Amino acid sequence: MDEVECKLATNNAILISHAISKIVGLIKDRSDELNGGDVSGVPELATLISKCESSNALISVTACHALTTLVENGVLSIGTTLSRFIALLGSTKNYTAVTAAISNLLLLALKIYDDKNPYMCPFTLKTPQHPLITVLNLNKDIWRDILNQMQFMVNHYEKEIAQNSIELLRPVFLFILCNPTSTLSESCKQQTWHLLIKTNHAVYLQIEALLWLQTSNANSCINTNYRLLELTELALLNKDKKLYVALTLLISSLALELVKHGCDPRANLEILSEIFKDNDNEASSVTIALLAELILICPAVYLNNVIRLCTTIIDTSCSITSMHMLLASLLQWMAYPSLLSCDGLETAKDVINSIKTRKTWSSHTKRLYANKTFSTLKYFDSNVPFYVETCCCVETLCNENMILWLENISKAPQDFKYKLKLFLSGIFLQTESSKVAIKVCQILLGVVKENNSFASHLLSLVLYKLTNSQNYNETKALLFSLPELAIAKENVPLIIHNLETLLGYGKPLKQLAIELYLKTWKNEPRSHRYLQAALVDASKNDHSWETSITCARAMKYICETRPEHGAELVPLLSQILNRCNDLKGSAPSALALKGISALCESGVIDICSTWKILSPKLNKDKRSIVLQSLCELLGDIPSYPRRPSENFDKLVIEVITKLWSYVAASETTEVVTSALRALSAYNLELIPLKSLPENFRKNLKLPDIYCQTPADAARKPELVLPYIPGTCWIQMLENINSSALRAAGDLLISFIKSEVNSFRGNIYSPPQGEPNNFRYLPDKSVIKAIGDYIRLSSVSPKGHREPIIVECLRILSQKYPKPLPPINWVFLQGLLQLNDEAKKYVIALACHQMTISPSAKRFIENYLTTFEAVTQFQEYVLIYANLQDLCKGVPPNILRPVLEKTLNYTLEKALMGNDESVDMYKEIMVCYKHTLKDETIHDANRTLLSIILEGLLDRIEGDSKLFEFYVDTVVELSSKHIERMTSPSVWWEVTGQRLKKAISIRAELTLKKDVELPLAWMNEVIDTAITMPGEQVFVLRTMLYVQSKMRSESSTSKWVLELMGRIQAILADLLLEDNDQRAIFLSDVLFISCICLSGNDCLLTNSESIVLSRGLRVGMFSQAIADLVQNEHWRRFVTQIMEWLHHMRSSILPELYTIAYHNALVSLKHERYFNDAWTKYLSHKPRMHLPL
Repeated sequence: MDEVECKLATNNAILISHAISKIVGLIKDRSDELNGGDVSGVPELATLISKCESSNALISVTACHALTTLVENGVLSIGTTLSRFIALLGSTKNYTAVTAAISNLLLLALKIYDDKNPYMCPFTLKTPQHPLITVLNLNKDIWRDILNQMQFMVNHYEKEIAQNSIELLRPVFLFILCNPTSTLSESCKQQTWHLLIKTNHAVYLQIEALLWLQTSNANSCINTNYRLLELTELALLNKDKKLYVALTLLISSLALELVKHGCDPRANLEILSEIFKDNDNEASSVTIALLAELILICPAVYLNNVIRLCTTIIDTSCSITSMHMLLASLLQWMAYPSLLSCDGLETAKDVINSIKTRKTWSSHTKRLYANKTFSTLKYFDSNVPFYVETCCCVETLCNENMILWLENISKAPQDFKYKLKLFLSGIFLQTESSKVAIKVCQILLGVVKENNSFASHLLSLVLYKLTNSQNYNETKALLFSLPELAIAKENVPLIIHNLETLLGYGKPLKQLAIELYLKTWKNEPRSHRYLQAALVDASKNDHSWETSITCARAMKYICETRPEHGAELVPLLSQILNRCNDLKGSAPSALALKGISALCESGVIDICSTWKILSPKLNKDKRSIVLQSLCELLGDIPSYPRRPSENFDKLVIEVITKLWSYVAASETTEVVTSALRALSAYNLELIPLKSLPENFRKNLKLPDIYCQTPADAARKPELVLPYIPGTCWIQMLENINSSALRAAGDLLISFIKSEVNSFRGNIYSPPQGEPNNFRYLPDKSVIKAIGDYIRLSSVSPKGHREPIIVECLRILSQKYPKPLPPINWVFLQGLLQLNDEAKKYVIALACHQMTISPSAKRFIENYLTTFEAVTQFQEYVLIYANLQDLCKGVPPNILRPVLEKTLNYTLEKALMGNDESVDMYKEIMVCYKHTLKDETIHDANRTLLSIILEGLLDRIEGDSKLFEFYVDTVVELSSKHIERMTSPSVWWEVTGQRLKKAISIRAELTLKKDVELPLAWMNEVIDTAITMPGEQVFVLRTMLYVQSKMRSESSTSKWVLELMGRIQAILADLLLEDNDQRAIFLSDVLFISCICLSGNDCLLTNSESIVLSRGLRVGMFSQAIADLVQNEHWRRFVTQIMEWLHHMRSSILPELYTIAYHNALVSLKHERYFNDAWTKYLSHKPRMHLPL
């Protein structure tokens, strides 16, 4: 060995080679002695390995070569030697030698591979890590040597080795190109990319690498853009049309991203111009849509380049919607011309003229799906699938289904509608249908409310549309949209300018302008001075009643909403009251009074001084509308802010007297009703007896307490009594105009509410049991007067008093805050047959009193036990209208027969299609629902109602209208009863029909959202449907319905995560029969849920299509996931979702599903967690459908 060391020290290549060869020979001899056995313990091998670490490059290279030779001769194994080289990486002084040796070993492994199965790389990016990646991790400066070795492999003269080398080097390519935290030089990445894209047999790897490239920041976006442009240039050079068409939309989308990051997009624009020299490009419409989005945000310096590119594209082919999206973007620039954008705007004018004059449109966006390369690459960026899907959708729309589609869009989440804003803008400009234009305008206004930044853009669209609109309804809607856009300050001057233009025209437009000024002021208070000026000008120069109404209505609104601005309107309101004194002026006068009332209520003006000014004029006014408004004002006085004063007390007396005079003297029912309604606002104690009309206080006698002497007895009661005797109210009912009888009853109802609220508990516990009358109540009691009146009427002839009796029954039958004081209600029996209306009130009154009155309870129990009117629906109403009270006071054994008989009869008739019975059944279900929601009913009766409802489940068809009413009610049952009805695990037999009913019920329970995880209600029925393929479509349809209404619920994210866990658990259970089929169905549920929750289903003209088309829902899943994780309540689950998607890519599910999960994971590559787990994700080789 001394000789060997001596030669090694010479630094002579020949001598060193000879010395190392001698060591190799010794090792081979030792191997022969061992008959090819393990030579790892041979000292010469250790010596040779140690020479690989030598600082002398010549020795190191030669030693590494020697080890490789030993492998080739079969002395050492490839795996063991490779491990030794990797172990040397930490201590070697010559990475080049070790790298070359490792590469040679890898190449040797390829040469001896003779398996019939396709070659699979044994290494990954993580564990077991590819040796060349390990080298790069230890020394990033060695990349040139590694790249040389890679180039040698992929260009190997043996075709099979060259092809297999792509698979072998896949982890290395991905590590260099797709590392989101890479510190490798840009030169390394660029040269590696060049090597990859120029390798003809590496198409799969090219596409895979491209899909994982990021654009989340300026640096990564620029780098990714370079890669994309280089690949596109090569595709153009090779005339690979399928590839460069597939890359077209990626380039367009990246141009948009570049501008968002503040970078120059012109390189993308230039190559797009080159691509579109070919007139037949199915990506033209989507490209224009993306460029339209770009125009909205690009700096002026790039504007001309973008518009010139658009000119090139639209000369080939483009859909009408995409063309008008471009117009919508250009209009924003045209509205704000400047020196910086003049060149671009000149070109834009030509484009706009071309759009206006063009008659035919063509587009073939759907042909993109025939391009398998595009179908894979579209998941590169979330913009691409969204714009393609939307373009395909709008290209299929026509006037017949456009409104329906827009209705779906209006229900989508706000973020989703904002993404669609430019598509909606294009439809808005292109449509000739006023209905479509109005609907789109409404949706866009909704977008503006959530995103004020879009307001200035929408204003330019509305003004453009106005100049071309010839439809009255459309023009009106557009004009009324202008004030909504004042939410953006920069819009206000332009809106005011247009409104000032309207003011200069005739009366109708002037009145419209005032309305629009008012609406503008609502959104931008600083426009008040313009509104004020318009009102002053109109009041001064136009005295027509139409203008007066418009001004009065505007001033009323200002006084009600911003009374601080109302003080300056008082002169204008006074002008209206003084000027509008004829019949035509009734409406403006009435509105002016309401405005004054609002100012009094807010304390801007004082009611006492105001009434002093107004009363001389208004006391003479006979106009019905004005008097009604005046009554409303007078009725609001108790709510006005005030300080106790003698003037105010006098005002109250004067006002009350005035209101009673209207009640007594007015010939107009509306005025009498308004006066009575105003009086109900006053406390009964404030109403003096003398203020009542004389015919309401006839034959009054002073109580003995006020008649101590003959002189006292001779006094008039109205001058003595500090209260109003109850008999006066009976006289009021008897003498008032019959058309106002109900209004008079309402007044007494308000008095009784105050009276019962003053009762204390001891009044409901009389020591002698229920009294026979109300004599124990004071003389001023309204209850006493009404109650004794009907009690006496029950045993005397009714005659002309029948309407009064019925009204008194209505008054007492109201649901008051507390029960009426006790009395023996047996006299109600005498009123039961008076008429149908009286019967209704009698039953209601007795039901309300049952909880404190034994006589009322006996009366109701007797009525129920003798009930025989099974065929008379009008009798049913008496029972079910009072079901809540009945369930509080009647025992189940009495209540049950009536409820069962009536419900059974109604259902039998309803099932036969009788319309009256269907309506009655619906009403019964509503009453059941309200009763079940009442927590104060007896538990026994709650159980009774539950049992009755349970019994109906199998009697009603699940697809009938009756079942809808039934479901709406049973969701109020307790969980115990719901579980018994809808839980397949407790059924004797699970049938399709019964399962569908359970699904429908649980769907509505989910939408009640009264538990922490509402969607958990669906778990059991979904699990049951797994083994019932015939019901799976119904489940999917139901989930579509449910999830579309759950979009705003934060709990949905947790449920979806649990669903993912259930899918994974099923696939992990190898003993479970057909576990793949079970997982497929749950995956379908997952897809539909995510698509609906994200709002992507709204894009479809028929959302039912995702229920029926597996391919459609699979294709929409990745975009849905990408959208969902942007929502706040989904963010915390991003890591779990990404890990789950990664796991599902390698599951036993069909390729259609694993590819969908892979694409979904790709769509999340910009998430922060991806930077931590990227080596694991990229280690998995996905399945892709690409052309050979």
